[in-house]
Amino acid sequence: WLVGLAYLLTAGLGALSVSADFRHADEAMATLARERGAVLFRLVELTRDWNAQHGGVYVPVSDLGKPNPYLEHPKRDLVTTDGTRLTMINPAYMTRQIAEIAEKADGVKYHITSLKPIRPANQADVWETESLAMFETGRQRERLSLIETDGVPVHRYMAPLFVKQACLTCHQSQGYQLGQVRGGISVSMPAADALKVRDEQRQRALLVTG
Repeated sequence: WLVGLAYLLTAGLGALSVSADFRHADEAMATLARERGAVLFRLVELTRDWNAQHGGVYVPVSDLGKPNPYLEHPKRDLVTTDGTRLTMINPAYMTRQIAEIAEKADGVKYHITSLKPIRPANQADVWETESLAMFETGRQRERLSLIETDGVPVHRYMAPLFVKQACLTCHQSQGYQLGQVRGGISVSMPAADALKVRDEQRQRALLVTG
């Protein structure tokens, strides 16, 4: 029976070791996804701040930049002295355009959203609504989840957008005050490669233990 007990102890220790290695692999994957999501979010946030500080930027009217029907601004559309039509690109409109480029280039999806959206397409989905509620109560300052979208694994990262002085020009009429959560940006990142690396780490752990 001593031999049997020794086998049981060895198997138990091996199982604990594998479990710890699996947990470390999961934590490493989540850490990398969180860091990537935070960087992508921050880049867009800083770009939005720059836009807001300038009061919006103007671009020539074209298929790439059409007048925004949801932007109420007395100088939304201008005409230059040579007759060129210009339209204002505000932070939200700019974020949508950046999102289109990012999805085509890297498969990363950005979604600017709010619990009180002006544009219907900015309506938060269930996961985003839960995240925004957490942000507004101060329970969390960021959120990361591994989910499946249309059968494809993705990491979803989200962080809040706070009302800054430049934001009040457009959003004060909605009742927002300085420092409040205005909304957030969710970043959906393909997770297949990250899961492949994690599974390889798990396989190595099994081989070492075996």
